[in-house]
Order: sequence, then structure tokens, then C-alpha cells
Amino acid sequence: MSMLRWSAPGSALLAGEYRVTEEGGIGVAVACGGRATMSFEDSDKPDFRGTWPGAHESDIPDRRLAKTVLETLSEKYETYSIPSVSVLVDTGSFFDKLGRKRGFGSSAAAALLFAKAMAPDVDSDSLTQSAIEAHREFQGGRGSGYDVLTSARGGAGLFTGGRFPIWESLFWPEDIESWLLKGPLPVRTPEAVVKYQQWKRDHTHQYNILMDEMDSVIRELRSFEGGDCVPWIEHLKKLADIGITLGDQIGVQARPHDFGGLGKDLLSGRRDGAVLKCLGAGDELALLITEKNNLGDSEKQLLVGLEQAGKAERLVIEHDGLRNDLV
Repeated sequence: MSMLRWSAPGSALLAGEYRVTEEGGIGVAVACGGRATMSFEDSDKPDFRGTWPGAHESDIPDRRLAKTVLETLSEKYETYSIPSVSVLVDTGSFFDKLGRKRGFGSSAAAALLFAKAMAPDVDSDSLTQSAIEAHREFQGGRGSGYDVLTSARGGAGLFTGGRFPIWESLFWPEDIESWLLKGPLPVRTPEAVVKYQQWKRDHTHQYNILMDEMDSVIRELRSFEGGDCVPWIEHLKKLADIGITLGDQIGVQARPHDFGGLGKDLLSGRRDGAVLKCLGAGDELALLITEKNNLGDSEKQLLVGLEQAGKAERLVIEHDGLRNDLV
């Protein structure tokens, strides 16, 4: 076998916050952050390795993840045999210049690529589900699976969580500009999830009302297929407001910062054709989406400065999911 090369994009959850961790909970995810790569060729014995900036051979990077994927495949397929190939998965595109994770699901993309190397003839849906199960096991039995599924499918999608997650492609406008902005401090996601679960138990009525509203707005995104991007952005504004309300309810800050001087109307949601929304559990990361030519000169300069400082980056959608990159 000649050298082969596959790749898969990173992922980000734009809406759905804690909801996607529940059976049937829905959210919006996008493939972004660049691509992880996997190369493999025939070998005398199986060898599965991963690498990233700052990794050292003595660390045996990603061997535990590869072992978990291998065990999952062995359990699912009775006749499965380990292929004699040498595999290297490189997730370096998901790290910044200082070797820090950028938050685009590096281990999820790696799990998908390891699964492809180990079971190249398994159909796409079964392969993706195996990678989801392996990645959950790797994370201690947790994880919605949105990250693996997004890496497999590419583009933007409506994600439905559960034991067997579902992906439905969604429209993503071309006439917009998008940035991811880093908040001042990291958020401890496990603690935030505990607070969410406690609030759900103690305030069932409020939970049902807010989650029904969130689900309804997310489902309405299915109706967009093109045209003016402003109505689409207005739906994201609604989701931003719901996220703030949810954060207030559970005691986790979910209001975007001003990031050094973004316009007050943008922060308050009063800017037409623009939205600033926190992502995930808290205010560690925010998404800025605006129709083109909607920002003032001072805001553009601010974003350039944040990019140079490593506190902002343009959100570039990877429309291809798992793919074969011929060498």
C-alpha cells in the first residue's frame, strides 16, 4: 500500500450549550479550526501514534486514545482484526503558537481518524458511531458526541444528542464575517454542568420553558436556505439571549465581555445584522457574527489587535468532513 492521507476538521458548538448532553437535546455545531491529518502505510506490525506541538516521543502521545478506539472496534465487530499499518495522526492545527489547545475538539477529530485507519472498510455511519463511543469512553463515559459527528460531516449542522446522535446539515450564509473571541478566564465546564443539572432538578418548570424556547429557535434555523443573512442572524440573537438567561439561572456568567471596546449596541444585541454570543459553558469563548461591512473602523482595528494578541481569530467553516486527501 502506498502512503495514504486522510483529514478531518475541528468543531465548535454554537448553540445548545448543556442541552446537547441530554437524550434528544439539540444544538448547532460547525466544522472549523483547520484540519487534523492522518497518514498511514503498510508496516510489519500495527503502530498507531498521534502528535501535536510540544509532544515528545517519550510521551507516547495519543497512544491511550488509539488503544480505546481499537478496543471499541474489537468489541463491535467479532471478526475484527488489527491492520498491520503504521499510522500517524497530527492535530497540530488545533493548537496555537504557544502549544495551547484552541478548543476545536482535537481528540474528537483524532478519534475519528484513528477509527478510519483501523477500520477503513467500515461504512461511514458505523465508523462515526464507533468513534463517538470510543471518544466517550476516552473521556470517562461523558460527551455528547457533537464534536466527532461534526468532524465527520463538515459544514454547519443541527445536532441531536443521545446514545446515537443525529446530524442534519444547516445553511451557513456566505455574506457574513465571523470571529471567535477569547474571554479573560477559562471556565470549569464540569462544575458548570453540575450547576445546570442541579437547576434542572430544582426548577423543572423553568427548565422546560427555557429549553422548549431554545429548541424551537434552533429548529427554525432549518427554514433558511439562502437570501438575506439578517433574519438568520436575528435567530442567533434569540439564542444568545436564551444563553444569557440560562447562565443567570444556573449562576454561570454567560454575558459577553466588551473585549476592550466593542460597541455598546453590539454588546446589548441592538446592532442590526450582528450578534455576539457566548459559546459553551460560560463566557470563556464568544462568537461574533456580522453581515459584511457592518463594523466601524475602531471595531475593525480592535479585532486586528485581538488577533495579533492571540485573543481572537476568524471563524472559517470547513465544508468537508472526513475526506481522503490523496498524496
